[in-house]
Amino acid sequence: MSIDARNHEDAETFDGSGDGADDGENKSRIARWADDWIKNPEKAYAVMLVFLGGVLLTTSLFPLYWLFNVAMAPPGQTDIPLVPTTIDLSAFVQVFVQIPFARFMFNSLFYAFTLHLAATFFIGEVPSQKAAYVGPVPAAVSILLQQYGLSSSLLVGVVIVATLVAELLAVSAVYRLKFRSAAPLVVLHFGFAAVMGVALANVFGVL
Repeated sequence: MSIDARNHEDAETFDGSGDGADDGENKSRIARWADDWIKNPEKAYAVMLVFLGGVLLTTSLFPLYWLFNVAMAPPGQTDIPLVPTTIDLSAFVQVFVQIPFARFMFNSLFYAFTLHLAATFFIGEVPSQKAAYVGPVPAAVSILLQQYGLSSSLLVGVVIVATLVAELLAVSAVYRLKFRSAAPLVVLHFGFAAVMGVALANVFGVL
């Protein structure tokens, strides 16, 4: 006597409809993410962009942070902690004392302002940013020559000539002028700077 399993009440049916659901439940989280990213590539691009941005920021900003941390440490300290416990600004004070940085900034602004006046008078309407690019050049040359002892009365002319030559090169490059066109502008700027410098020296006694 045979029993037909298809007609039995307790018989299980295997139509294959539950296999997909079981596979979906067995998939790992990474596999589900991968399927989602394949179907929606913009999500994958966003995740990759965030990851690469984090790596670039970490590799580029951490060295700067470490240098800042070392600069804040007291002189002679070799064991530098990741998070500074004490802040010592003596190194920065020493740099400002040994190098006339404040005078360099003042001279750069002064030269940039007077050069912009001279360029406006000589060329016409020009962007002020160009004068700001040229200003630090004569300021740096004059201060460096003075630092190396070229400030005596016999060598003042050397400082002036070297400063004018450096400014001529900078003006020719920034304003895109030939040397024969840049030279009058440099001479005019020298006149503007001399007159304004004397006026400031008389009024404020800063020069």
